[in-house]
Amino acid sequence: MSKIKNNTSITEMSRRGFIQSAAVISGAAAVAGTVSLPFAANAQIPQGIRPDETSETIKYSACLVNCGSRCPLKVHVKDGVIRRISNETMYDDSTFGLHQIRPCLRGRSVRWKTYNPDRLKYPMKRVGKRGEGKFERISWDEATSIIAEKLKYTIEKYGNESIYYQYGTGSTGANLHGRTACKRLLSTVGGFLSDYGTYSYSQLTGIVPYVYGDMLESLLTEIENSDLVVMFGHNLAETRMSGGGQFYETLNALDKSKSKVIIIDPRRTDSVTTLGAEWDPYLSRY
Repeated sequence: MSKIKNNTSITEMSRRGFIQSAAVISGAAAVAGTVSLPFAANAQIPQGIRPDETSETIKYSACLVNCGSRCPLKVHVKDGVIRRISNETMYDDSTFGLHQIRPCLRGRSVRWKTYNPDRLKYPMKRVGKRGEGKFERISWDEATSIIAEKLKYTIEKYGNESIYYQYGTGSTGANLHGRTACKRLLSTVGGFLSDYGTYSYSQLTGIVPYVYGDMLESLLTEIENSDLVVMFGHNLAETRMSGGGQFYETLNALDKSKSKVIIIDPRRTDSVTTLGAEWDPYLSRY
């Protein structure tokens, strides 16, 4: 834990400070937009580089929300603070598979998650009654000791079946190796209660055998060989919309097959519009 702690550097910014800074920047931008520059020619910026990039440091990261796309993030840093997130511009989109993996709005907004005033950046221990919202900061050593003590107490009193390992959260994909390490740890102390299926597709394991006979499936690329595509509540345009997601793959396959698309969903989703699909909200009632 100490290694992780020492190698982690997070720039702190208060909510008030952020709002004040944003107001100043907006005001400056508004004034600058009304001023005429007394120059005959503007300085030339190398092609592919925005003017503000000349004073920024470019870092690279990846979006780790649970869509699974893992889109690369081009992080623009100035004075130790993330200014914005963009995508690379060096790729040729003409060939599918070699195209630009552009992050969607979720990925591009990750800096708001990073600097959210409610983000937990260190362990907190409750010091008041439940619901009072009273916490105090504690060290990583104290936090891990408390967890170890409570884990041993729970196992001794209620058995290992009382320890449930939650397989996923909104950003569990950020630490796939950590997920395996946690299961390994719990296995060394007698085991744990695991899960059946997932919150993503457990309902499919129940219904699909009745519809298709088994759980065998094909790839989305097979859509290019189809005449008709029917989606039951499948909303790729809102859940897998990045350049690395299934939506881009589906668009590419439909462009080749020109097949008809029917979407059965109580909502008229973005997928209905962007895929030019026939929308049926009625069958979804049954």
